[in-house]
Amino acid sequence: MHVVICLGNPGKEYANTPHNAGFIFAHYLIDILKQKAKIKKLEDSQCIVYEAIGLDVIVVLPKTYMNLSGRCIKHLLYTVLKNKDIEKFFVVHDDLDLPVGRFKISYQKTTKLHNGVKSVLSVIPKEKTFFIRLGVDYPNRRKDYKDASVYLLNPLSKAKLEILEATAKEAASALCSPDFLNI
Repeated sequence: MHVVICLGNPGKEYANTPHNAGFIFAHYLIDILKQKAKIKKLEDSQCIVYEAIGLDVIVVLPKTYMNLSGRCIKHLLYTVLKNKDIEKFFVVHDDLDLPVGRFKISYQKTTKLHNGVKSVLSVIPKEKTFFIRLGVDYPNRRKDYKDASVYLLNPLSKAKLEILEATAKEAASALCSPDFLNI
């Protein structure tokens, strides 16, 4: 079983913000999975789960706020995933240090400053985890990150959002390749 954890914030007010790059990615990944398998949707107070029947892939969208995403994953591990053999985790998140239009998939290596990622890593084994980092192009990255939360929680320009969406779609396709999910 592969578990894809897509990080973001719940609510329409966050829909087009850099911090919701993981949720944007989830939209494209679920579209790809729908072409290959029947999708079963489960929802509770903690998270939304899409299971691709027969493909051994689960896509998770936490309903907690970003910095509390680990609570959702812990809940999931003790309920839906309780008796499942999890081969790999994939954590999808925004990355302030990558320009919009770029993504990276890495094994066990991610940004140190992302509180949502820290929360998730508090409950899953890092040695089974890949990270899909989607660039959101923080303008002050060369200086400091003290105002990063303001940038992350405000809507992207239409041009940057379109680029992020195209990048998320490309990254979702890459995840489905033989190198990762082999779908």
